Amino acid sequence: MDRGLGFGEPTRTRVRYSQVDRMRLLYHVVYLEFFEWARAEWARRFWKPYKELEDAGLVLVVIEAKLRYLKPAYYDDELLLYSRPYDWGRSRLEFDYRIERLGEPQPICAGHTAHCFLNLQGKPVKLPDDLRELLEQAKSKRCKLKC
Repeated sequence: MDRGLGFGEPTRTRVRYSQVDRMRLLYHVVYLEFFEWARAEWARRFWKPYKELEDAGLVLVVIEAKLRYLKPAYYDDELLLYSRPYDWGRSRLEFDYRIERLGEPQPICAGHTAHCFLNLQGKPVKLPDDLRELLEQAKSKRCKLKC
């Protein structure tokens, strides 16, 4: 179920030489790293840094990842990384992603990840109350938080 939260301000990056493969394309695994970076920046902007989550004894593990490569990225391309919460449940939080090349409105990659909150013993725990409240408020305000 789409909770209606939109994409906000992007995180910007540039493709480094160490990130391209022998075909001179951005290596496919790096897109997942970009998803992680965009997700962490979303949390930092709208909730709290991931380190504070870990310091509180929680982790957010990936339980599913989907990517769709639409166009290649090349060395020195400047990219815009977008993320947004898509859906959430008791202990689950899902994100959508879009990666664009600067100056091109069509995405070069789109994706989705699902996560589960765990305690340090590896047991699922409910979403932190402050995060759930933030998500519900953003949903009810139709994302006036620019999330």
